[in-house]
Amino acid sequence: MVERRSPKPKVGGSRPSWPAIMRYIEMLDKLKNSLSILCVVASIYAFNSSFVANYPVYFKLLTLLIFFVVAGFIFHSSSTGKTFKAYVLNSTSEVKKVVWPNKKETSQMTLVVFVFVLLMGIFLWMIDSLLSWLIKILLGDY
Repeated sequence: MVERRSPKPKVGGSRPSWPAIMRYIEMLDKLKNSLSILCVVASIYAFNSSFVANYPVYFKLLTLLIFFVVAGFIFHSSSTGKTFKAYVLNSTSEVKKVVWPNKKETSQMTLVVFVFVLLMGIFLWMIDSLLSWLIKILLGDY
């Protein structure tokens, strides 16, 4: 069998090696995500455990904070963390593009919503009363 090599010198190597590298990277990302979750769970357990019950609260909070920071760094180094960071950055840039209503527009729209809800409530009450009256007539209870 002939080995296939990429014509480009710095691209992936032979075909069988590239999927193996990708599986290794995916496995490493899963390990990083699991490790970050484990850090969070361990910090919560350590904060509530009887092992550190005699220590001051500020020491327990500092330990909790350190574990959370370590978990954040581990999560940030994974591809999931990088994707999440890109999502947050894109979301914040989109929120900055939104034209928010001023106070007058907000008050007017709130009033419109309240009036609509009141009218819809009255309408549904009338329909409910009408249907209830019709059912009583059909059943002979009226």
